[in-house]
Amino acid sequence: MSRAFGKKSIFVKKRRRPGRLFTDINTCLVKDVRVLIASLGFAYHHVMASANRCRPGKIVLATVSPENDRTKNAVEELGLYAKAIQAQLETKTLNPEDFWTCVGDAVELFSERHEYYLDIGGGVRALALCLFTAATLAVAHLDADLRAVYTMAEHSEKVVEIDLRPLLYAGRLLDPRAKSRRTLLKTLEQNQPPEDSARKILREFEKHGLTKNGKPTPATYALLKILHLRQR
Repeated sequence: MSRAFGKKSIFVKKRRRPGRLFTDINTCLVKDVRVLIASLGFAYHHVMASANRCRPGKIVLATVSPENDRTKNAVEELGLYAKAIQAQLETKTLNPEDFWTCVGDAVELFSERHEYYLDIGGGVRALALCLFTAATLAVAHLDADLRAVYTMAEHSEKVVEIDLRPLLYAGRLLDPRAKSRRTLLKTLEQNQPPEDSARKILREFEKHGLTKNGKPTPATYALLKILHLRQR
């Protein structure tokens, strides 16, 4: 269970690793540090909004222009905020002009045994895309414990939380051998009760964000649309 919200991790971990001990700015020993990685431009309130949700012990600010005066001001303001919530603050300079080099540098940010949260609500779009790609690769291939991804809906100024589980499950669902899974998904779409033999698959769907309390999630309809388009 997540200590931040009391809900399950958005990803199913293959195994539980022993946490490491780290010392924060107040020399308090903490285990399994919550790390918020945030793309940063000139605005910084989105980082605070995300941090208020996940309560990190460490904030890493990824930016393309650390020498810019407005970026420096944002870092200073976040430094005061981090001190107030007793969190470490670090900055990481990334250059998204070379996309895959940037992804390779960014994936290292997700390589420790922590609980990770990603905020891509600020900074240039190319940087946000690099961080999102790096996080997806780290979850899929490094078993990174990514609990949530946040961005901003600028038109409403609301934080949007993204569930990546369906994205990582799509390949299994679209596999030619997964006919029973696709059939069950279409059954749920039509609001028909599933057969008793489908309980195992229903539990699998629940773990990967395709159902909640036995009902399809919005991700289900997105994946079903892909299925329909493939069959054209």
